[in-house]
Amino acid sequence: MESTDLTSCVHLPSQKNKNKTDKLLYIFIIAAYTTITLSTIGLTQGFPVISSIAKSKGLLDIEIGLIYCLQAILCAFLFPISSVILTKVNKKLALCVCSLLVYCSFILYGFIISMSRTPFLIFSLIFSCVEAYCETMIFLSANLILWETFPDRQSTMFAMQEVTISIGYVSGPSICAILYPLIGFSHMYLLIGILGLIVSLVITATLVLSKTENKTMVREQADPLLILRIILTPSLSLHLVVTFTTAFFFNYFYPVIGPYLISRYDVTVSTVGWVIMSGELVYMVCSIILGYMYDNYIHSLHIVVAALGLFTQAIGIFLYPPSSLISNKGGNYLTFSIFGSIFNGLGIALCFIPILTSLLMKAEERFPGVSNVEPSVAGLFTGAYYLGEGAGQFISEVIADFYSLDVISTYLAGFVLIFSVVLLLIGVIKFRELKMLKHPFKRGIIN
Repeated sequence: MESTDLTSCVHLPSQKNKNKTDKLLYIFIIAAYTTITLSTIGLTQGFPVISSIAKSKGLLDIEIGLIYCLQAILCAFLFPISSVILTKVNKKLALCVCSLLVYCSFILYGFIISMSRTPFLIFSLIFSCVEAYCETMIFLSANLILWETFPDRQSTMFAMQEVTISIGYVSGPSICAILYPLIGFSHMYLLIGILGLIVSLVITATLVLSKTENKTMVREQADPLLILRIILTPSLSLHLVVTFTTAFFFNYFYPVIGPYLISRYDVTVSTVGWVIMSGELVYMVCSIILGYMYDNYIHSLHIVVAALGLFTQAIGIFLYPPSSLISNKGGNYLTFSIFGSIFNGLGIALCFIPILTSLLMKAEERFPGVSNVEPSVAGLFTGAYYLGEGAGQFISEVIADFYSLDVISTYLAGFVLIFSVVLLLIGVIKFRELKMLKHPFKRGIIN
């Protein structure tokens, strides 16, 4: 009887501590996803108006283009660097500090509207630099914390983060359309900054109250040259090339699709927004489904599924905007564009989730016992995406004045289609080699 009482006395506090830790973990996860969404909203909510404000201050088109693409270009190079930094600092602390910094910068950025031409340009570029660094640290630290906490749900955690980022990209310009006419530029950024600071304080509180460390995978030591080794490994660098290519063609149309549809088909700005949003919504839903499937059911054929994603994206590019091969034959061009956006969103979901899963799995197999595999893979993958995003948006602006967008979409769709076929052949060959290794009797080794 006494033994029973002693056992109950021992287990009851432990259960209470576990419940407290679980609650803090869930609060932290919600706050982390929320701060990702809010930071993305803060980044994108000024996109519809910054260009017109900059032009009213006398900035040149190339200077306005630099304001737009500098952040993406910096992110491409900062993600691998940040992945190294996060192996040496506390990830939760990095998330707290960078969240506070980025939201303070949002509040300050709202006041640049009263500045003259040169200060406006300088502070806009400074804001892009601060946002790029904070964004890399927020995205990476949150992703790595969740990967370490749920090591058997890494694809799902990445998909959830992609959903929160997509929500920010979709809602940012929409919030601007609602708030800018009502409260103006400065108060719009002040509002998002205050909301973000509140969420950052919640994250800080969970860090202070939590007394447990995240679950970590046991490995031996860090490799300071791991990022370079991954890049120089052909089978791993192929994953980065696919990521860059997919991001390039997905983001290529963002700067030019709106003006093209408005000028050629006489649609409204809100209609363009719905066309773009349809693809983002499909990407969000499919990312969660694919992330769950790769964590629970699918353990092979990653490259083959990615090739299928590129093929789907080629169809989307052919329809979005309608290719010159069909735009002159009549039909509902808006319907073509909506279906093109949907195929584009489905294509990148089919590509990104298996590519990241495969890259992480193969890197861990290639470099066993190395502690910084996860941050290095996360940094390189996201860096390749942002490099593709910046390159796609920049090149689309450069060649938009020389070729019609429906002609460009025809050639781009053809290129992506050829690349998807090549990737499919590589995936089939790799899958056959894997089957041969698992069943050597099929090669005649065992009779």
